[in-house]
Amino acid sequence: TRLPIASASKLVSGVTLFRLIEANYLTLDTRTGAVLGWQGDNAVITLRQLLSFTSGLDPDALCNYMASITLRDCANSLEQLPLVAPPGTRFDYGSSHLAVAATMAEQLTGQGWNSLFQTWLAQPLGISPDAIYYANPVNAQGTSNPLPAGGLRMTMNEYARVLRLVFDRGTLNGSPFISASLFVEQGRLQYPDSTIGNSPPAAGPGQRYGLTAWLDC
Repeated sequence: TRLPIASASKLVSGVTLFRLIEANYLTLDTRTGAVLGWQGDNAVITLRQLLSFTSGLDPDALCNYMASITLRDCANSLEQLPLVAPPGTRFDYGSSHLAVAATMAEQLTGQGWNSLFQTWLAQPLGISPDAIYYANPVNAQGTSNPLPAGGLRMTMNEYARVLRLVFDRGTLNGSPFISASLFVEQGRLQYPDSTIGNSPPAAGPGQRYGLTAWLDC
């Protein structure tokens, strides 16, 4: 059954971005200013901070859930908002970080986010083209502003293929597909001195985050 997988989308989006790092479109230290032309304090935000939810952006801006706009429109509006904390200093769980990361990927490749997901991850893993990101995944609406942090509709069998790739640290069918070093980074606390701001109650007190993945030990 294909269903909205909510925040489990974050891991899939992170692995998609790992593929683009592997292809030299991005690095973990690529800045918003260099790719999107952002100015001021927001220009120094890195992909590493976006994937670890320590970018300092308003973590859950309303533009993330608006089906009538584009992903780039959302990123443009996020640039105009004041930071809630200096980049790298505070963890805030929310959707804005990955919206900007995905927009950077769109800018560098010339592909929309759903096309990127299909080309770089879904097709190689044998995942159906019916696995799609939406702004409103419950009603399957809003592909122009897909929600990388929570908008994917997928079957559990399809999700298992992503989990297997992560478990095998980037090895696919016995061959290297994504550098194992990126999965080492995924399991590492990027900013040990960062504070915890917005965090879901279900995570538990003091629970920390790597790169689009919770750290359980």
